[in-house]
Amino acid sequence: MRSAGSIGAVGGIGAVGDPDAVDFFAASSSARGFTSRINAFAMMACVVLSVTLIFQIALAARDWLAAWVPALEPTLSAMSSVVGLRVQAPRSLGALTLESFELQAGNAPGVLNMTALLRNRAAHIVRWPGMELTLTDGSGTVIVRKQLLPADYIGRGLPTAGMPAGLEQNLSVSLEGLELQPTGYNVKLFYP
Repeated sequence: MRSAGSIGAVGGIGAVGDPDAVDFFAASSSARGFTSRINAFAMMACVVLSVTLIFQIALAARDWLAAWVPALEPTLSAMSSVVGLRVQAPRSLGALTLESFELQAGNAPGVLNMTALLRNRAAHIVRWPGMELTLTDGSGTVIVRKQLLPADYIGRGLPTAGMPAGLEQNLSVSLEGLELQPTGYNVKLFYP
């Protein structure tokens, strides 16, 4: 039977008094470990960088987060105002469709009346889009291209923050100063 002191000597390693043996419990080695100053600084740096990353992601997605979880809007608005941003309705052209569009000559010369029926198919509020109207002649050549921003067509009684979920909205605009006789037109939605 072997004694407890001879266990390390069987393979030739760890024998008492062996100059090649590594002592893991020496005083100089035990100061290094999980709780050293360098590791504590690294952990603090990781926490600060993680919080900064989460803050940046929340700012980048603030519009969508506020639309999906309206209870977060006050917090997101406060965070955004710190860096000079604001929370708005999200942009989503895929959720918007022009159900109908009409362009007719107005009562006065040089005036065209535009009417459109815009629909939001999303389950959340969507920012009002811009409309690009292109007028063409009989050969399909572009006569004029006009961009209508939301401020140009949003009338009284409409929410300026955005188009509410599932809403169909009639829009009407008179375009003045167009001494043209277009035979065709094209309209597309965009975000400025």
